[in-house]
Amino acid sequence: MKVYSSSAKIREPSKRGVLFHGSTINDGYSILELVAVITVLGVISSIAFPKVGNLFASFKIDEAKALLNTAAAACLQNYRINPNNADQIDPTIISNQRLKDAGYTINNSKNACSDLELIPLVSNDPIRFPIGFSVINGQLLKTATPTSASSINSCEAWAGVDCVQGTGLSDHIKLLKQIGEAKTACNDSYQQWLESGTTTSSSKKWDSREDSACPTRPPITDESRCNIKGCNPGLTVWGLDGKFVGYEKEDYDRALEAKYGKTCTEWVGNKKKESPPYTNQPSNLPATLKECGTQKFWFYKGIDVGTKEEFDKRICSDNLEIQKEIPGKRTVQGCGSQTYYFCNKQIKATEKDHKECSCDVEKYDKAQEGKNGEFTTTEQGANGCGKYWVCKGEILNGEEDYKRNCKRSIISCTPNPQYCAKQRFINHESCASYRRCLGGG
Repeated sequence: MKVYSSSAKIREPSKRGVLFHGSTINDGYSILELVAVITVLGVISSIAFPKVGNLFASFKIDEAKALLNTAAAACLQNYRINPNNADQIDPTIISNQRLKDAGYTINNSKNACSDLELIPLVSNDPIRFPIGFSVINGQLLKTATPTSASSINSCEAWAGVDCVQGTGLSDHIKLLKQIGEAKTACNDSYQQWLESGTTTSSSKKWDSREDSACPTRPPITDESRCNIKGCNPGLTVWGLDGKFVGYEKEDYDRALEAKYGKTCTEWVGNKKKESPPYTNQPSNLPATLKECGTQKFWFYKGIDVGTKEEFDKRICSDNLEIQKEIPGKRTVQGCGSQTYYFCNKQIKATEKDHKECSCDVEKYDKAQEGKNGEFTTTEQGANGCGKYWVCKGEILNGEEDYKRNCKRSIISCTPNPQYCAKQRFINHESCASYRRCLGGG
């Protein structure tokens, strides 16, 4: 018999139906089929959930990249407006608070426009990787370090060929930053010199040729044109009354003559022709001439070296060479209050080194005198100083060595004739053999 409802047709019970408490089960899934379906769904979910998680993490990396792009644009703009003060990261654009949701934080050691790096909050994050940029001399370089195979694509999408592992790129960025800092310091000093009214005749200016071959990424192919020494020796510039006049001494002489007249330039030139060439006397005051106006000159061997500091440096260098010939410790004219230690025609770094050297020289000189016996060095308190023994020109550091190798042979020296043992006859020509026995000449 078939049973119908008012709205739907009820299927007849199948022949597989089982009767429970007088009821019949309709067609549907068996328990075995349900278990199979659930197992398959579990396998699918185990594959899908990690991929969904990776996709979510990728979205967060893109969020960090967007913040980095905005920060980089601000750094480039600041560099164009004020290149001498453009290394500060704007915390309203990128900060640890804004990066937290993306799973990143700022590397404390790399938190400037010249070198900014974000690192994952979780150190072993399989998806996120260190990412950043560098703005040096107005040029942007994006950097990233892949930490796993799954991060390479995202890394290369950000940094291209600069998606690399290792320290090479980081070291290169550090060098470029050092060069930029040296260049800024040099040019700041030059600007201050100009603004001071060029109280000295010459200064240093960064020589642009010294960093003309610095690439934005390694390697450096011409180290002579990419180094931090662009200011020293650098490019010497000359100025007068707060104005740049040229790169050669002749440019300065022409400007000086144009302002003060030929008398001044001839007076300066004649200092070199004097015999010996003129050096400022007294050495603590500049040379001046009415016809040269307010200019102050520091002549050293006929050359105006520009400043008292440079003048003292030349005086110090020459005086040190003279003082090397005289052992001892003392200050030197032109070298400030520093105490120098001279020994054996050398400058020793410390007082201890000086004492050791002095004791060695004293012992050597005593051995050369041909005297035997026990002696004590003048200097004390350093290795090799104190008591020592000399036997026939040999320096001995122990009394036992002296007794074993020397004293016995001295005792056996028999005067011949007998009077050679007396002091007043010791140098008599007939006592030569006795003197030799004692270790004398």
